[in-house]
Amino acid sequence: MVGILCQQNDLRLVYMVCVFTSFSVSIHYNANCHNFSEPVLQYLVNTKCKPYLLYGSEVIMWNKSELSSLSYAFNSAMCKVYMIDFHSLSTVYYYTGQSEIVDDVLKSQKTFLHKCSLLIIVL
Repeated sequence: MVGILCQQNDLRLVYMVCVFTSFSVSIHYNANCHNFSEPVLQYLVNTKCKPYLLYGSEVIMWNKSELSSLSYAFNSAMCKVYMIDFHSLSTVYYYTGQSEIVDDVLKSQKTFLHKCSLLIIVL
């Protein structure tokens, strides 16, 4: 099991990744964190924790179950940040310009494979 702790001032975000088959997200707020707005919390999650969660994801052959588990974990964190249910999350993503984490994984895989193909052509 790998644990990733991202801490930014009064916000502590914990991502737990278990052998790339199970994902769990936990957001813990400290006393002064309740003053942060939802967009600020979303920004912190996207800039401080999401890169750790996605590190190396472009070289993993994900199956549907693993992608679903990753998506559920990340979306659960976003639902907790905005205090909404899963049905409203796509609207939040739309208006904040955020993409689904699965789309980020697939995009990074496509970019990686494209760079590999360019490298093979050059050699």
